[in-house]
Amino acid sequence: MRSLFTSVIILLIVLFLFKLPSVLERAFPLDFVPLILKHSEEAGVDPVLIAAVINAESAFRVGAISAKGAVGLMQLMPSTAAWLRGDGEHSIDLFQPETNIELGVSYLRYLLDLFPTEHAAIAAYNGGPSHVTRWLSEGVWDGSWVNTGDIPFGETRSFVRKVELMRRVYGFLYGAELQYGKE
Repeated sequence: MRSLFTSVIILLIVLFLFKLPSVLERAFPLDFVPLILKHSEEAGVDPVLIAAVINAESAFRVGAISAKGAVGLMQLMPSTAAWLRGDGEHSIDLFQPETNIELGVSYLRYLLDLFPTEHAAIAAYNGGPSHVTRWLSEGVWDGSWVNTGDIPFGETRSFVRKVELMRRVYGFLYGAELQYGKE
């Protein structure tokens, strides 16, 4: 994993040096910046992290639906969205970017407060809080980045690694744009 990450960083530096950031911007899109900034600032969550989660979950496709029924940009389950709203409503339009980002950021904030590390919260976003709680309490995984290989679910392990990689890429490409107060 480390050599892959190093290779990606070297490639990004070479492309930047040859003044090809537009190629990278097409490969790593960034949409809905005002919504990301608004909801990130309200929740106190790094907007670069939110962009990375959106990229990892849906590649910024508003109409994305997973095989398990997660919906929209941040791939929220309708039941999770209803729980976040606290009204038991399952008719929330998760295809609306404003609604999806607002609820996705709220859910991530909840997980960041619940778990001892950011990587554990990201794992819970994908694999579910009950699984991550069990892994941590049973010593299966310690919640650290360095031990992500211990995450039992391959999909969740890959998700945590992808979010971290995308966070670095998005920070490199859009760090100045994704700062609070830049709406």
